[in-house]
Amino acid sequence: MNAIEELLSEEVRRYEHLYNPSMAGYKDAQMASNSWREISSNVVLAVDLCLKMWRKLRDKYVREKKAILLPFVIAFLVGRTCI
Repeated sequence: MNAIEELLSEEVRRYEHLYNPSMAGYKDAQMASNSWREISSNVVLAVDLCLKMWRKLRDKYVREKKAILLPFVIAFLVGRTCI
């Protein structure tokens, strides 16, 4: 992860409603828009570029997490039968 991606992830961490569906403001589009504007000004990048970079980082994290977890689950389930 480069310095800009780290800075972006630290900024997004401050706005939990952007990534945590259990937060009250998770579905509030206006709140999200305001948060992304603040993040973009702190990171000194355009809002659309911040969103694009965040999605890329989030998707990479999910893929890597799945790649680690999937072999464990398969190994656990091999040889088991359903009753």
